[in-house]
This record gives sequence, structure tokens and C-alpha cells, in this order.
Amino acid sequence: MAPPVGAAEASDAPATSLAEADSNEEIFDPRRCDAYASMVKAYVWGKPFVDAAKIRVFFTRPADPLPPRAPSVAGNALNRFGHGRILADPANKSGVGPNNDTLYSNVTFDVTTGPFVVTTPDFGDRYYTFSVAHPDSSTTASYGSRTHGGKLPPLFIHSRGYAGPVPAGMIDIETADRYLHLWGRVLVRSSQDIPAVHKLQDAMKIQRYVDGRLEPVGPPPDQIPFPSGDGARAFLRQLAIAVEDMALSPQDQAVWRRLEPLVEAAQATDWPAGYDTDTIERGLADGKAIVTRAAASFGKAAGGWSVNLAGARFGSDWLLRAAIAKDQIFVTIPEEAIYPIARTAADGSVLDGHNAYRISMTAPPPVRGFWSITLYDDKGAMVANPISRYSVGNRTPGLKFSADEPTEIIISHSRPQEAGAVWLPAPKGPFYLMMRLYGPDKAIQSGQWLPPSIQPSRKSLQ
Repeated sequence: MAPPVGAAEASDAPATSLAEADSNEEIFDPRRCDAYASMVKAYVWGKPFVDAAKIRVFFTRPADPLPPRAPSVAGNALNRFGHGRILADPANKSGVGPNNDTLYSNVTFDVTTGPFVVTTPDFGDRYYTFSVAHPDSSTTASYGSRTHGGKLPPLFIHSRGYAGPVPAGMIDIETADRYLHLWGRVLVRSSQDIPAVHKLQDAMKIQRYVDGRLEPVGPPPDQIPFPSGDGARAFLRQLAIAVEDMALSPQDQAVWRRLEPLVEAAQATDWPAGYDTDTIERGLADGKAIVTRAAASFGKAAGGWSVNLAGARFGSDWLLRAAIAKDQIFVTIPEEAIYPIARTAADGSVLDGHNAYRISMTAPPPVRGFWSITLYDDKGAMVANPISRYSVGNRTPGLKFSADEPTEIIISHSRPQEAGAVWLPAPKGPFYLMMRLYGPDKAIQSGQWLPPSIQPSRKSLQ
């Protein structure tokens, strides 16, 4: 373990600020081990773990009936499907950036109580996918219509310590962590289509695999209480709980060893002698600033959009991992979907509903599944509006594509006057856009195709 931060280090003049840092090399320089730099590193490195753990607790210990929710069973609902029964809307506060295109069916497994077998119905020609996600917010696989057509084979989910056979014909899914997330998404074609999706959800089943037999999953296991609160000490306590049930990669282990002294110090009722509260809180604030800036400009830039072609395969790019966690946590693998995001217009100005913007499209994005553009406020929630429209996509009425007469999507707080324009209402204030490209073809995956630019609109509004 690295030596704890000493009194002299914590009480010296403030160390060089990392607030403007924009690379892993600068943020995670091993020569910087003072309390301030350690707190910056802890936030950038640990935010995805903490956010993923919060989402796990949110879904498996539901406190109110907002969708999507796992049914409450004996105080929690690990190892059980929770189904979103309505499309996400402004009332949905589960994580950040939920979609308005599919109904979610999600489950968090405690694999120490498995193995488990997941069976699903025949989806026919409907788009669906089940993504395998981990407590570090990465996604390693996605199975569904892209990989298996309408009928998915059973999924066999187990811990790395399982020594038995994988049943014939099942998809083998292994994890070294205690928890594993399965995020199901089933496309809704229209509001009249929702009952049909409900039937598909009701046919999804989870069973335990015991000595070659399938049995009920049994009572849900207990979870370590997850601490609440804000500020540096609360964050570090949350990080300690999140990491406890994880099998960190060698690269993550190296970072964790350097952070352990600070994390251990945060477990005390008061900071030990030599730890300056203001210095540590400044590290937290600067860590947040770094992640916020990275979330606005990662990947390939095009017309106001930032396009991440790596998806949720982060490797050792901890800054990218934190940036994705801020607005797009648990995105799937890039072969399944690409998620361009925009916080600025093409001219670099911050998107704000006091202004109006237009996106001109002469052709739809080249996808095999579906595409959409969804608007969120600065906290990642959908925004109530007079026409209850939160996204525009291939199922939106009025979208017509022509090289001579492009479809105009107008993004504004006030209703546009132009005939034929498709309106995506915006709040009076900052917002961001997320494009979803499910089943992207090779032109999207390679970056050859890029989203149409977001242009400030000069035409009058009502």
C-alpha cells in the first residue's frame, strides 16, 4: 500500500491545480500523491463505480413506483427482472439519459447465489437486445436480434469460480465480480404497441441452475448498505463500498492502491490529523469539472456532436469512462449501438432553449435497428413540454427525407412557425442531445458517417 498522506503534504501551500487537466497521463501521474491530487483521481477513476452502484441500489431497492422498476421482494430485488411498463418520460429519474424508444427489462444478479439461466420469448422481427454490463460501467457483450434473430438461446450466467459444465445450447456469461447487470431493451413501435411488448416482458424468466436442474431463484440476498450524502467524505465512503464487491483489473488495482490511504482516512468520523478538508473538497470540485468538460467533447467532433466509437470498451481510459458515466452510463457495445451526444451547436455555442436550432436531414442514418434524437436537461432527465415529445426518430410522424427538400428538425422552447418542420421542444435553459443509432452499419462504426450538424436557427418563432 502507498504511504498515507502526511501532515506536511496536506498542510503545505496548495499543489498545482489539475482543474484544466484533459488527459489520463496528467490526472493519474503517479508522482502526484498529495491529498488534493488523490481526491481528483478518486473522483475521475471512481465515479463510474459509484454511479453504477447507485443504479444497482436504485433498481433493487425501489422506494416509489417510477418505471423502470424491479418488483420489491423482501426489501430488495436482486436476481429478478424489473420491467419498465411505460416509455421513459420526465417523471423517470432512474440514472441519466434513459431512452424513449424501448421498454427496459433489467436485472442485477448476485452471481455468488447462482448460476442462473435466463430464457426469453420469440421476438419475431422486432428489435431487441440484452446487454451484459459490469460494476465499472463497462459493457462486454450484447445479444439479441443482431446476433440471433428473433429467438435468443438461454443465457447461462455464473461466477468465475463456477466449476461445473455450461449446458449445451446456452450462451456462456461469466464474471469475476459479485454483481452483473443485464439490460434488456425491446423496441416500441407506437403507443398502441406497448401491450404487445408487455406480453414479451412477462415471458422472460430467470431460474437457478442446480445440479442440472432448473429451480426458482429463491429469496433475494442481502446487500451492503450504501451510504448517502454529498461531499468528498461521502463519495469516498461510497467508493469503498462499490469496490468491495469488485474484481479490479490490474490497471485499476494499481490506481486503487494509491487511493486507499485517502479512502481509509475518509472512513473515520473526522478527518485524521494532517488532512485538510478544504484541500480535499477542492480536489472533488476539480474532479467534477474535469469530467464535465470531458463529457462535452470526447471522441470525434462533428457539427456540435461528440461521437464515441469505442462504446463502453474503456480499457485504461479512465477519463473516457467517467465522461460516459456522466451522461450515458451503461451504453452498449459499438456494434450494437453508437450514441453521439451534443452540448453545443456547430458554432461552439452552448445549447440553450433561449435560442433555436435546426438539424437538416436529407436521408435517415444508416441503421438496421432504429435511430432517435432525445433531449435532456443538464442533469440527464427528459423535459416536460406541451406536446409530450421527448425524442424524434424513425417512428416520428412527419419525417420525410429528400435531397431536394430536407426534413427540418427544429429544437426550441417556442413552437416553430415553419410548415413541415418537426418540433423537438426544449427548456428555457441548458440542455443536451443524445442520438441513438441502433444496429449501426459499418459507415457509422468507422466514423465515415457522422450526424448532421446542429445549426443555430435564424427563422422566427411564435
